[in-house]
Amino acid sequence: MLKERGLLESNLIEVINKVKYDKPKVKKIKQGMKEYNFTPGEIQSYFHDTEDKLPELDLRILCLLTQEIYIVTLEDNIKPDVYFTTTELKQAKTFDYSLAREFEEVKFPIILDKVIMIDSENYITIWDIHFIKKLMDNQLLRYNFDTQREHIRIKRNNTMQRGINVNSKSVKEIEESALNNELETTTITINALVGTSDDGEELTYDAKKMQLSVHEGTFLDIVDGFHRITGALNALKKDPEINQVFQVAIKNFNIKQAQKHLAQISKINEINKTHIEALEASRKSDLVVRQLQRESDLRGKISQTNRIHSKVGELVSYNTLADTIEEEFNMKTKMDAMEVGEYLTEFFDLLIGSYPNEFIKDEENNSLMSENIMFGGYVVLAKRMKEEGMPLSKLKKIVNNIDFDRNNVDWTMVNILDVEGRLSPTAKNNVKKFFRGLEL
Repeated sequence: MLKERGLLESNLIEVINKVKYDKPKVKKIKQGMKEYNFTPGEIQSYFHDTEDKLPELDLRILCLLTQEIYIVTLEDNIKPDVYFTTTELKQAKTFDYSLAREFEEVKFPIILDKVIMIDSENYITIWDIHFIKKLMDNQLLRYNFDTQREHIRIKRNNTMQRGINVNSKSVKEIEESALNNELETTTITINALVGTSDDGEELTYDAKKMQLSVHEGTFLDIVDGFHRITGALNALKKDPEINQVFQVAIKNFNIKQAQKHLAQISKINEINKTHIEALEASRKSDLVVRQLQRESDLRGKISQTNRIHSKVGELVSYNTLADTIEEEFNMKTKMDAMEVGEYLTEFFDLLIGSYPNEFIKDEENNSLMSENIMFGGYVVLAKRMKEEGMPLSKLKKIVNNIDFDRNNVDWTMVNILDVEGRLSPTAKNNVKKFFRGLEL
């Protein structure tokens, strides 16, 4: 390559994020890649799991993908001949993806037989593990972090990324049960995500034939059953003759509906309570926190449990933010929540951007600024500044007047730290009191 691959990947991620919801452009990119026998599902996976997929791509595939995206977007920062040599460009154009695969191709529309329709959003059928493998091989079944159980944070390519929270012991037990023909026929849930098909309709049902057609471009998300699928697929590798079947509940939900569905079934199949609350998003403050998770510099720094995993960059728990936002801001409509979300996004971007070193948790950091409980105080401060008509440009001046050093005796005097320098049992409420009484 003429330039570092990492630079191209970074620029490509930026461009993909711009166009991945632009259906006409995505369709043109898919059509361009089809010339090299790429399946639509494979291209979908590049657009969904961009940060994970790009570093793993064969150089020829990366070259072709860059070429087709450039043809559609004309973004100068991904111009192929800036990154690839003439030889690399020629080699890429002789690549045939169908020859690189060792599995049976599945094409849209996917026709599912023996399907019972409950209503336009709910269907029931049966899949065996061999069919599930075909879908997985063709990148047509995916793991959607937004509609799944709590994820983990992992460091990859010098960035913190979401990872699948896999219980290896559970997967192994499922594998062994399948190999011993002892795995029960349970129900897995698949969602044909609303708004992802190329023609506007994800599913079509033929009542006479009891057939369900999955339309071109549709994302099929695993909502519930990832561990069972993984265990059964592992068993299939060891014994290709096994014939494990699953009941399959097929939904046609948007993200919000899928989250609520997982929250409901998770009250039966236990998941961390905090994560269930995050999925249900029943309070207006939950909508605000989800906006912060998506759009602010707190992205990737909000724990889905009450425990902060500082090694992967988490700073604050979901509940610390959601509970305080609910207390401080009077939100009656979704529009109110969106406005508060925009304001707090700007607030936290400015706060974290002004003190980047202080918001890095390490053993040498003796500051309370990045403590989880302090974020409740920051929300109180944000509310006060908004209520009192203070511009956010004054935020740094206000924060500069606070001595966050743990050795500051004032923290003990206001019962945030005890005499041994540890957080007091009432620290959470006392932090809010401190910021409510702060002279601005």
